[in-house]
Amino acid sequence: FFIFCFFFFVFFFFFFLMIRRPPRSTLSSSSAASDVYKRQGISSLVLLREYGRENGVFYLVLPMVIAWCSDSGAYFFGRAFGKHKLAKKVSPTKTIEGAIGGILTAII
Repeated sequence: FFIFCFFFFVFFFFFFLMIRRPPRSTLSSSSAASDVYKRQGISSLVLLREYGRENGVFYLVLPMVIAWCSDSGAYFFGRAFGKHKLAKKVSPTKTIEGAIGGILTAII
């Protein structure tokens, strides 16, 4: 009798939890895809770190440093030489000269 009561209680407890749960979003497939994307990205970082035992951390940090330098170069080139707007509606302060400066600093 106690086992029956226990399972009865557990069943109804979970049943009421499911009833009171807010409805699922219509974007559940996109959230599942984003979960896969995040897991794949993190596992890629781990594999990249393990690639080439002594140079693994260098290969992991290098893209981040290049992106940082490119952003900084684009900002400073755009502030110093920027006269021609790149996309006024999207970002009014971005200039063509800044974009070129970002590309050049990423290459250097």
